Amino acid sequence: PADSIVYSTLTPKTSSPKTSSPASLVMKPYVGLGTSRLKNDAAAGAVSSALLAGCVHIDCAKCYGNEKVIGNALKLTQSKVPRSKMHVTSKVWNDCHRPEDVRASCHQTLSDLGLDYLDLYLIHWPLAWKRGTIGAIDVFASLEATWRAMETLVDEGLVKSIGVSNFGKTLLRQLFGFCRIRPSCNQFECHVFNQQHSLVEFCISEGVLPVAWSPLARLDSSILENPTLRAVAGAHHGATVARVALRHAIQRGVAVIPRSKDPKHIADNLLAASSPVLSDQEMQEIDKLDTGSRITRDWVGIFDDTPYFPYRPLGWAAATILFAFWLLVPNIVDFRMPQSSKAELIIRPLPALEIGRGLVLIWIALHLSGVDLPPIPALQLLSDY
Repeated sequence: PADSIVYSTLTPKTSSPKTSSPASLVMKPYVGLGTSRLKNDAAAGAVSSALLAGCVHIDCAKCYGNEKVIGNALKLTQSKVPRSKMHVTSKVWNDCHRPEDVRASCHQTLSDLGLDYLDLYLIHWPLAWKRGTIGAIDVFASLEATWRAMETLVDEGLVKSIGVSNFGKTLLRQLFGFCRIRPSCNQFECHVFNQQHSLVEFCISEGVLPVAWSPLARLDSSILENPTLRAVAGAHHGATVARVALRHAIQRGVAVIPRSKDPKHIADNLLAASSPVLSDQEMQEIDKLDTGSRITRDWVGIFDDTPYFPYRPLGWAAATILFAFWLLVPNIVDFRMPQSSKAELIIRPLPALEIGRGLVLIWIALHLSGVDLPPIPALQLLSDY
């Protein structure tokens, strides 16, 4: 139903003078539509079907590469679903964490979606990359500066609310220490096989709405044929396994944004918000399915529960290699998430100055390694210094 988005005040257990985002109102869209990896007609059709079925929370992101298509779908359905009834979310990508890039990214998203404002804007990942790169750490970017830029977007009315995605408790505590506007939500992977009880409870205790992406895991045989879920679905007279899995999250206080391009599945997912309440015993049985298994592997040590070794050392080694690589490669990329089997990269040539910088660095590296090179006085002085 259209009222599947409910605004309510969540009062943190810990007192804080910081204001929630926005004006202490926290978004509670129990069932929304995820749009990652939906391409062109599939994305437009999914958004239109969702809105007309009563799902008014549409979750987007710059790196999904489909915001223009979604914007067209939003425009076409506004005669039946007014903008005031929609709740549109987007996210700033990893290479736009500097304040000026946060603003530019938000403006580009608004332009692509054809909107005057966003209801919710998130930091997509707690990773800051150099502009136009993949994986090259931006040492001049900081979480505090990025968040200040996000707060400014709220002040200026470009976004109504701000939040984060893929943040653990450690980073959230760090953010709470300096934020003026508290994050309204935290999106992270959460499903019956990775229920994240500790993070969910922490977010709720701090007045931050937990939002589950991929709440149906991979939606393959592991979940569709799971005996526990099938038994609970059968006991609820025609409920689908997907609806039961979503209902389990909702009863834990977790909003869900399942992705689908099938109108029937979208409509069925929406029913999870109004489905009969699962019993305590059914909830406990589904709780037992939690193995902590992730769809997205953490090879660089982002998540709190990732073991230090070997992941964090591997992460730093990869970051160092990528940093050096992007210093030398005379291209910048505009990353788009895989919408089929391969990621799409838009490659643009760099100015001659950047190419020259790369050549200079190569010359210095070879010179310092002892390679006999023709003397170039200016470079010789630089490398000796």
